[in-house]
Amino acid sequence: MIGRACARRPVTSPRPRSRFALPPDAFEIQYRPGSTLPHDRHAVVPLRRNTPHVSPNPPRPRFPPRLDVEATRVEVVELGIDAPADPEAEATLAPEERERARRFLFERDRSRFTAARAGLRAVLGACLGLEPASVPLRVRLGGKPELDVADTALRFNLSHSGERALVAVALGRDVGVDVELLRDIDHLSMAQRFFTRGEQAAIAASARGPLLGFYRCWVAKESYLKARGEGLASPLDAFEVDPDAPAGCLRWSALDEDPRRWRLEQLDVGDGYAAAVTCEEGNWTLRRWRGIPVRPPR
Repeated sequence: MIGRACARRPVTSPRPRSRFALPPDAFEIQYRPGSTLPHDRHAVVPLRRNTPHVSPNPPRPRFPPRLDVEATRVEVVELGIDAPADPEAEATLAPEERERARRFLFERDRSRFTAARAGLRAVLGACLGLEPASVPLRVRLGGKPELDVADTALRFNLSHSGERALVAVALGRDVGVDVELLRDIDHLSMAQRFFTRGEQAAIAASARGPLLGFYRCWVAKESYLKARGEGLASPLDAFEVDPDAPAGCLRWSALDEDPRRWRLEQLDVGDGYAAAVTCEEGNWTLRRWRGIPVRPPR
């Protein structure tokens, strides 16, 4: 994640009557300008409203209380995670997740981590027909979380940065997603350090501007590595993406015999953010949602 700090924005919407009492509007997209690069987190300044516009972000339908994921769909759910901490949301987390949350130094970061993990559990619960707290999760070799269920082909990935989180879900296909809060960083020198020469040239010539070009390149590359289950363990210059292309395959990859195995899509999540999803190639279409599924009161 490239950065975390971001100004808080209060959410004033009423709480739902749901037993799983995360406020639904706390997980809506917020108009505010997100993974870890080797820099001092205190040496960067978050971008504000003067951030270059990405493209219009149309309203998304709310994620339903129950969803049967289809093999021809990749579902991406947008969550806002800057609401105050919710004890009932925290109660859905496993003990190891709550322990991870307690290790954060700042309350804001603890709250956002908790909201992101609770939102993930709510989405997976809606796909599996389970209560959020009952969703069995484990971490596989390489550090990628997965469902601890023997008879499911459901795959997922989570990313959060600033006030946003994204959950990607697919059936029978490995999937990775990344979202980043745009920050005023030394992006050109970082591109020279981490990216291929082709990507550096594309970023410098990007019609969207080199800063947004850098972030589009970063999220595409990280989503691909997350789909492979490697995170940042592999070198970022071992493969090449096109930061200006809205969708497509890798240009080349030393990590895969056939780079066409994967398809990348840039995601418009509004001003101040860049995001992308990568999934194994095939006959799939992307479907976008917002918010956690709201369970009917009992």
